[in-house]
Amino acid sequence: MKTSSRLLLLVGLLISSVHVFGQQIEVTKFEDDCKNESFSDDPTYYNQQVYNSETKTFSYCLNGITKTNKVQIPEGEGWFTRSFGNELYFKRTYYKKNTYTYEYAHYDYKNNIVDKPIKLLSATSSSDPSWYSEREFTSPNKQYRALRINPGKATSSTFTSTSTVISVFNQALEILYTKELTFEFTNKEFNYDLSNFLGNDGSWYWFGIKYSGKGDTKTGQYGCYITNPEGNTSAFMPIDFNEGYIQDVNNFISGDKLIQFGTWSNDEMSGTLSGSFYMELDLTTMEVITKQTTTLSGEELGKFVFTSGLQSKVAKEMHISGIEILNLKGNQSQFENGRYVAAYRRNVTFEIGSTIIMTFGPKAEDMTHTFLLVNQRSPGRDIPFSAGGVFINNTVVLFFNDHEANAGITQNGDPRLFEPFSAQQKATTTYAVMYSEDGNLKREQIASYKADDRVYWLSGQNLSNDSFIIYMREDPPMNLGDDAFSFELGTPYQVTIK
Repeated sequence: MKTSSRLLLLVGLLISSVHVFGQQIEVTKFEDDCKNESFSDDPTYYNQQVYNSETKTFSYCLNGITKTNKVQIPEGEGWFTRSFGNELYFKRTYYKKNTYTYEYAHYDYKNNIVDKPIKLLSATSSSDPSWYSEREFTSPNKQYRALRINPGKATSSTFTSTSTVISVFNQALEILYTKELTFEFTNKEFNYDLSNFLGNDGSWYWFGIKYSGKGDTKTGQYGCYITNPEGNTSAFMPIDFNEGYIQDVNNFISGDKLIQFGTWSNDEMSGTLSGSFYMELDLTTMEVITKQTTTLSGEELGKFVFTSGLQSKVAKEMHISGIEILNLKGNQSQFENGRYVAAYRRNVTFEIGSTIIMTFGPKAEDMTHTFLLVNQRSPGRDIPFSAGGVFINNTVVLFFNDHEANAGITQNGDPRLFEPFSAQQKATTTYAVMYSEDGNLKREQIASYKADDRVYWLSGQNLSNDSFIIYMREDPPMNLGDDAFSFELGTPYQVTIK
């Protein structure tokens, strides 16, 4: 695929319009035009899509005119654009001679000047760790960014991390500090990957579970290490959470408090779910100021699955496996009533179960959960069961593909099992599921393979307070051939909630 070199502007053809909760959803097809100047002075908004790596050109819209620069990129392969605050950079990573390297080069796009690359992280690793642990984090105030990698050694089936390395820097590409903490992941002395967070002052928070004992006597204590802006790392700071093993963590700063919410399980295995939690922590001491938890009943956990016999097994174990978060694109997933919100679904090999939408807050009544019943058997994350979501206009909007017969299934009913092969593929339908702050849930069809010859592929960026982009596959493959696993974005559509 050739990455688009021009900005996609907000003009187009009205495709569909439906009403939900008194709101109207409009879906419009984008045109490749430069007449709308809504984002003409911020080409970083479209991030990687304005740079064409094949022609090495960078295009942006300014004063209604598309400008295209032939870019003299730094030497080496693998460069692509990355925004950081209001600045634009070229970035690349590479692994050579047991060393993993991360580089940035500032790009002044208006004057078409690329500065000399700066090495921001270098780590020794027996195997290339990029596929396993490469991540970037940006502080809430967008003043600092952290690069994180876990060096280690790969076998034919596993990768064993031996340490975790971070480098924190600012927009001028000045390194604040680089830090490596050694651990043996297989012994699970400390699970560093549970949650990481970069504070506004450049402090790095390593949240995880510190284990002690073995076998039946093995226990885990939730807590964190904090590396301050000077690069000094604290002793382990335990956090009072004894309900079970925290699984997913979302972090938000509020004054001198750190707000955490997410899921927990009675089983330490990653991706399991027993309930939800909300905590307010002192940002310095990690003392728990406020805490709320919920536990899902066996009957509720059984709503994730429709396989015969599995529901009773789940109810007995009081946890469900295969749970993954549906990342909601947007600045912050918090309703106007103060409640935070997150969505999760069950996704295991060849089987996708229901989605759960959870709300979180400091009061017991803030802790709610709503199920969207889904019953699918598929190749997993790939076409046609891609799912995504956004938080926009005080509403959660989820997108996924399902059988047309399940149009009326939300919280109640018996969703038809859908397998996207042969006779069923033409029944693939794209739905938008809306969730409001008062807990209402409704599913609406926005496209179908049969009528429109297209299905949802993935969610793009938010455009404004009430609109965002989704990408759809036109004339999509519905099999397990090579095309089904293509990384092509598809055709962009604008979704507006009025």
